[in-house]
Amino acid sequence: MFTVVKDLNSHHIRYGYGDPPAFSQMEARLFSSKSEAADIMTALELGYKDQTKNSASFGKNLTRYELASRICEEFPHYSAKDQKFFVLNLAKRFGVDNNNVRLAAKSLTQHMDGETFLKMVEKFKEAAVPVSQEIFKDIGKRPGGVKFLVDLRGFVLDLIDTEKDTENLTALRFLSNSLRDLLGLWFSGGMMNLERVTWNSSCEILEKVSQYEAVHPVRHWTDIKHRVGPYRRCFIFMHSCMPLEPVVVLHSALMEQIGSNVQQILRQNYTGEIEDPDKIRAAVFYSVSSTQKGLRGIDLGMYLIRRAVSELRHEYPDIVEFSTLSPIPTFAAWLLTKMRTVNSNTPVPGLMTKEEWESLSSVAAGQDYMEFLKTTLTSNWYEDEVLRSALRPFLERMCLTYLTQEKRRGFAFDSVANFHLGNGAEIWRLNWLADTSGKGLSQSFGMMVNFRYPADEELIENSNNYIFNKHIKVSPGIQERLDQYNLSPL
Repeated sequence: MFTVVKDLNSHHIRYGYGDPPAFSQMEARLFSSKSEAADIMTALELGYKDQTKNSASFGKNLTRYELASRICEEFPHYSAKDQKFFVLNLAKRFGVDNNNVRLAAKSLTQHMDGETFLKMVEKFKEAAVPVSQEIFKDIGKRPGGVKFLVDLRGFVLDLIDTEKDTENLTALRFLSNSLRDLLGLWFSGGMMNLERVTWNSSCEILEKVSQYEAVHPVRHWTDIKHRVGPYRRCFIFMHSCMPLEPVVVLHSALMEQIGSNVQQILRQNYTGEIEDPDKIRAAVFYSVSSTQKGLRGIDLGMYLIRRAVSELRHEYPDIVEFSTLSPIPTFAAWLLTKMRTVNSNTPVPGLMTKEEWESLSSVAAGQDYMEFLKTTLTSNWYEDEVLRSALRPFLERMCLTYLTQEKRRGFAFDSVANFHLGNGAEIWRLNWLADTSGKGLSQSFGMMVNFRYPADEELIENSNNYIFNKHIKVSPGIQERLDQYNLSPL
């Protein structure tokens, strides 16, 4: 727990959002029950007051490394109140010196070219680096420090979700972004180690892979044994500074063709069988999970998929198709929200076609069709063959509308679609009732989508076209359906 840290490479103390107030008795009382926290606060106070050039320690003979070690060791044991106090102080008092940034920016406008301009750029970059970055670098040098910073950012993100004070929220977001930028350098794709998980992997790894599975929860040990067995591949990204801690987990199924039903993949059990290469023509990635909340915004899933494709091509050169079988996590919420704005007993342009309305009317028995839809879609409608047939045209058309037309800042609104399209995949096929679990029905009325990953050259072209032109690549089959609906992948 601390309030200010001296930059030992400078004559000055840099502050966050304005000069730090004096360390008050009220603040000190927050730590009165924890002598270790009080010691750290005292050491930092002395460090703040000590302006001696090249000082080697922070009061009480604590070096920067020792202080970083104490923070890592003691922070997890503080109360939630003390942890929040620590993070808010870190966010608000260890940012950038606002005046230094303004002066550096002004200098940039006064020197437009040449060597002097480049020196001003360096000074501006230095001024724009928050003091907290130096603290984080010191923490990252000690054993377990990188994992501490990952968890710390996860804690900051949790605070952002609940913080109401505008000033605190601004400071916390700045701190989160600063941590993300630093972690992004340490967790780049080239620094990750790819490992395949098998039933012979350590119990610790198998247990964590099971615990971290966020898309299709692992039910028991037999389940995980199947998911890492024959005709299945589980790849993980590991970081040298976080041993026995999978960072991203990718589950895939080796099949004769691209799969269309996740329950089938999860239920098939090939334990004890020998893989037949002649039956392996497609690799279907049916789950990718980022395990560390603190790494949110750092795209490692893309690199894991590409590395997995390379490994599988080397192992089975005859694989010709690489595809996902992906959830559509916010489609149901999106559609139900649109339906709440409608209260009519007649077809509504843009929501339901005349043919869809007539098909639904045959089973609605005179009820208001919107009210009927709202009630039906939150029931076990998929078990009724008549209801399934009546609802399918409407739900599939709306789902394709959602995937290709609904946008956020010009990109696909759906987070899963945005991820895979950005990687260069194409929307290849929409799968009806591909996931009839409670989660699948509540998220997307049981539908899933295949995002197909083409060869490298086409993959790069698709990715660039999406990122720079915001163009969504779709398969000929999807394009044909969009043409029938008078839609186009914008």
